[in-house]
Amino acid sequence: MNLGESLNELAMKAGTLGRGRCIAELRQLNRPKIDFADDFLHSKSLDQLRHIVMAAWLQAGKP
Repeated sequence: MNLGESLNELAMKAGTLGRGRCIAELRQLNRPKIDFADDFLHSKSLDQLRHIVMAAWLQAGKP
């Protein structure tokens, strides 16, 4: 599997997450340490949350 395929799979996985699951994923990651205020997370659109989760997964090496 090449990097493009891995990123595509990761994006598809992130695309299936709902708001609550996105926030749970961000709270469960040990690395990178992310500390977003609840108000910040709840003010973001679902697409923005999915992008944040995908970036966090990439940083954590979780594809």
